[in-house]
Amino acid sequence: MNWDQILHSNILNIVLAAIVLVWIFKKFQLSSLLDKRREQVIAELQDAEVKRMAALKTLAELEKRTAQLAHEVESILEEAGQTAEALAKSIIEQAETDAKKLMEQAEKRIELDALTTARNLEQRLMQEALHGARELLESTMSDKDKVRSVEDFVSALKGEPV
Repeated sequence: MNWDQILHSNILNIVLAAIVLVWIFKKFQLSSLLDKRREQVIAELQDAEVKRMAALKTLAELEKRTAQLAHEVESILEEAGQTAEALAKSIIEQAETDAKKLMEQAEKRIELDALTTARNLEQRLMQEALHGARELLESTMSDKDKVRSVEDFVSALKGEPV
């Protein structure tokens, strides 16, 4: 076979195939199907682009909100630290004040107890002294001296001169 025959037979086959394909496209309206599919793909691409833009916008908002939250957390932690320090200082001051009051109360109580003990001791000594004096007087005084002493005491109570 020579090249002309092969070339002509291939050209003829290509032409026949093209005619058959054109006839199939027209018969089954493949071009309208392809157009519809192309429009569908374009619509899906546009929808995807809109969704991508919305997603990017949402992402930017979330990143901004995350940065704000991080700042808020930092501020809250700083404020909490300051509040804790102030509270600790206040508790310590209150404890010192309470301790000082307790010490003052204890000192007053000790003074009061010492005063009470001193008075009780003084009363006890007075009673002992009176008891001793009474015993001494009773043992050394005669009956006549005793009567005279009682009369003088009654007179002194009435306001009469002794």
